[in-house]
Amino acid sequence: MKKTLGEFKRTVHTGMEIEYVRCENRAYDSKEETYTGEFFATEIPEAKRDTRYVSYVDTTGFYLKRPDDKGLRGSFCEWPKAADLEFNGDTFVIIDRSLGNVEFQKRHYKITIK
Repeated sequence: MKKTLGEFKRTVHTGMEIEYVRCENRAYDSKEETYTGEFFATEIPEAKRDTRYVSYVDTTGFYLKRPDDKGLRGSFCEWPKAADLEFNGDTFVIIDRSLGNVEFQKRHYKITIK
């Protein structure tokens, strides 16, 4: 069952582990200057494959950090708009849109420890 953005915000908390499991992209048509076609899976870069934990949560988003990361908070992830989130409790997808409001990327995550 799809859950709301509010439920997602209440679920994400410090110490939670999140794994980046899949990335889907659309091809960019430089002639038409838009993203077209079906989504296709792309390889996740090695630097982003591991499980990270939520190091900090605030009103604008949350921070993801590796255990060996020496930085203060880690990488920032802004709260998505409600229309750009698919949340089912243990998994979530954040949709990125172009300036023309066209979906061009879907990032799939799995919550590994609540």
